[in-house]
Amino acid sequence: MDVSSELHCDSTAEEEEEKESDDFNFTPEMDRGWSWVVMIASFCGNILTDGITFCSGLVLSELVVTFHESVSKTAWVSSLQSGISMLAGPLSAALTNRLGFRRVIILGSLVSSIGLTTSFFATSVESLFVTTGIITGLGFCMVYTPSVVAINFYFDRKKALATGIALCGSGVGMFIFAPLTTWLINSYGVRGTFLMLGGIYLNCAVFGALIRPVNMSRLERHVEMVRHEEPRKVSRTAINQTTNQFHGEDKRNVGSSDHCTNRSQSSICLTSTSSQEKKRKRDSGFQSHLSLKSVEIIKKSKSQLALFKSPSFVLICISSFVDAIGFYTPHMFLAAYAVGIGISKESASFLISILGISNSIGRIAFGWLADQNWTSVLLLNNASLTMAGLLTAIVPLLTTYEMLITYAVLLGLIIACPVVTRPILLAELVGVENVNNAFGLILLCYGVSGIIGIPLAGLMYDTYYDYSATFYFSGCVLILAGVICYPLGYVNRWEKKQKNINNIT
Repeated sequence: MDVSSELHCDSTAEEEEEKESDDFNFTPEMDRGWSWVVMIASFCGNILTDGITFCSGLVLSELVVTFHESVSKTAWVSSLQSGISMLAGPLSAALTNRLGFRRVIILGSLVSSIGLTTSFFATSVESLFVTTGIITGLGFCMVYTPSVVAINFYFDRKKALATGIALCGSGVGMFIFAPLTTWLINSYGVRGTFLMLGGIYLNCAVFGALIRPVNMSRLERHVEMVRHEEPRKVSRTAINQTTNQFHGEDKRNVGSSDHCTNRSQSSICLTSTSSQEKKRKRDSGFQSHLSLKSVEIIKKSKSQLALFKSPSFVLICISSFVDAIGFYTPHMFLAAYAVGIGISKESASFLISILGISNSIGRIAFGWLADQNWTSVLLLNNASLTMAGLLTAIVPLLTTYEMLITYAVLLGLIIACPVVTRPILLAELVGVENVNNAFGLILLCYGVSGIIGIPLAGLMYDTYYDYSATFYFSGCVLILAGVICYPLGYVNRWEKKQKNINNIT
């Protein structure tokens, strides 16, 4: 009776342990099967997140009228939303490490939905700073970051293709949500629009549910096997054997203990010893993980700070900071400018749709172009920033709808270039091993400047009572961002030369 009870308790404990860790026992088949479902889920998440973000300028114009506030003050609603969605990246990453992709995305969709829905009850612009700006922006980051990062754990050889397709959801979202937002405002008013958008964004919870949690240990083993052997030769049995050995589940070694003498004792011993062995390894592994994690965090912090010793990295950080100040102006104020010169609201909102679709096409085109050996990524980056600035600066000279359509097409294509080339450029400047840390700091620069950029552009309107001033301001800022990068090639060559000299001495 005691033996059976002990056996039952051990097996029950083992079942409970397996249930607790069930969320992280899935090992995806890289580059196929469910991996493509994850890519589609990420794509759809980007449609909703970036669609609402980049079309907030349409709502901004209505808020100015509803609350009788200045454009510069009301612009803080959109700027906080876009800025927080980037600044909250470290928090989103920490939650993802703790809870997994699925839970964080579902939680983020609920947070953003609450932020948008409660905006229905806002009585002032200040309350929108909290609901639409901070709460919604935080939820957007909790959806966007893990949904994009998850692709890295489901794809290996086709990772770039899958990431590119997923990020194209941004342009598709602008295409869909520009006319949709205008229709919602006309049908339900600005408060009803917040309520509807809050309900629509709950769909991100469904997309998040499609991203199954990944067992990192098994995944690493699986990726190594796929990389070192022909994919057709890797059998399911081999993968299972490797997985079992990695987790200490090879029962042949456990069952050969000296004190297991007969069949019944052996079964009891097998269950008991296996359970104790798992617990011991889990506890020791957890302690080792904590110590390794602490060392990793310290090293990561030091390596991040060390990047600022690089003049090349400092230059590109400054350029990114300046770039983000002017980047959002066309998205936020193009429709308002078009309405100001006599174009209907429906036609004006379609300019944002055109901007989004051309941006998606541009990301694919520049992604292909940047991969070619005969192209200079630095030259593409500098030229695109300068051309985007020049185009934006001449917007006040565009007085017909056809001219504005041409501007939207060209700008959408051109501003896609820095988005695609910036990570590649960072790899060339600071080395592939530092790209992660460098890109995180670049996003921090984007987040800070993104918060102040839209209100500054709004201040231009409040000062001169003309949207032309906002485009002059934005154009000059984008040109400056490109000019800052002009000496980058020379500075980087000088920096590498100095490093070689120091290494020799």
